[in-house]
Amino acid sequence: MSTERKCDGCTLCCKTHGIYELTKAAGRWCIYCRVGEGCAVYDTRPPSCQRFECAWLAGFGLPEYRPDKTGIVPEFKTVPGLGLALFLWAETDAALDSSFVKRQTGLNLERGTSVMHIPTESNPKFYMPRGKQGGKYKFSGLGKENVEVIPFEKGRF
Repeated sequence: MSTERKCDGCTLCCKTHGIYELTKAAGRWCIYCRVGEGCAVYDTRPPSCQRFECAWLAGFGLPEYRPDKTGIVPEFKTVPGLGLALFLWAETDAALDSSFVKRQTGLNLERGTSVMHIPTESNPKFYMPRGKQGGKYKFSGLGKENVEVIPFEKGRF
């Protein structure tokens, strides 16, 4: 039995992520997405879609934490000056209040990995682990201008 993960009908990144080539904003469904099925133009989809692989597909999290089940698309990105960070793209703002998000945020902060919560409607929050300094960081591709940087606070998650 193969352990390779597949989207298998998960299309949540088609909503959470912006698509530069289509001028599609983050938080809105792509016009080519067949929700729960896949991309209507899969063979000719934009290069940014071809390159994207969520962290769940790459093996992050348990199999039952597939993005369409949690309402969260996880992605690891490098933040200049900080290193690797976990970005949690939410289907709805409420998804960021789930036990899944709280657990993943807490575990990653404990390991020294910064975590970005990216809601659909409100502004993102960037949580810093212990020992890392807040400051001015550039976050491109979020589709949102204001990112609140939140320093480590024991017991927050």
